[in-house]
Amino acid sequence: MYSLFRHYQSFEEESFLEGYSDSIPPRILNIIIYHPESSHERDMKNILARYLETQSHVTFYFVAFRPQSEEVIEEDHVLYFQGKEGFVPEILNKTMLALRYALSKGDYSYIVRSNISTIINYRLFPYEAIDKHGYCSTEVFDVWRLDVPFGIVDERYFKIKYAQGTDIFLSREVAQYLIDHDGELNRTVIDDVAIGILLQPFPIHQLSPRLMYNGSYQPNQFTYRQKMDDRRQEDVQRMDRIMHAIMVSD
Repeated sequence: MYSLFRHYQSFEEESFLEGYSDSIPPRILNIIIYHPESSHERDMKNILARYLETQSHVTFYFVAFRPQSEEVIEEDHVLYFQGKEGFVPEILNKTMLALRYALSKGDYSYIVRSNISTIINYRLFPYEAIDKHGYCSTEVFDVWRLDVPFGIVDERYFKIKYAQGTDIFLSREVAQYLIDHDGELNRTVIDDVAIGILLQPFPIHQLSPRLMYNGSYQPNQFTYRQKMDDRRQEDVQRMDRIMHAIMVSD
């Protein structure tokens, strides 16, 4: 999907490297899209969990579908929902089911929806930007071409800006808006675009620095993504090295 949509460059990019100044940061919810039948995703889950368990202010859930009699089972930081894995609309459904479940269990000031291949350095979390804008990402795109498998079947959504699914940052208010308007989400469209369509009342904000693809640890880099389609074990190894460096730097 990265190659199908244009990157949107905001005129108001701002640094968020200051982090949060208070000694006890607000609570953050991180929902992570996960496919447990994939061996490299299981490895990535273990790497991410090792780090996230050190962040006491972050509650995190990996989210998956599987055949089961119960509607939801919480097990070792994974939310298993009753259902079958897929792409459209399953990833969007995972997101909304997990969001509703988690917010019914706890109170969070900030919500993050990320992918299993995404690394977030929580020491550099953009509290002020999310407070100000409500809907942010380090990768903002606009829809500009047709793509039927993703649900872009005509020009009605052209020029709509959205947060790429690698890292979607929401305020509590905007997350609640998503839940309250769940029935208005277009489930024929890929998840991140569908969310962007619904969140048009909240102009999206481009965070800086942008997401780093397949790179190495940088002290001021906030988000990373490790995804080379034909070399996923290399992605796992690179993720492990970056996560180790982040943990050592903390």
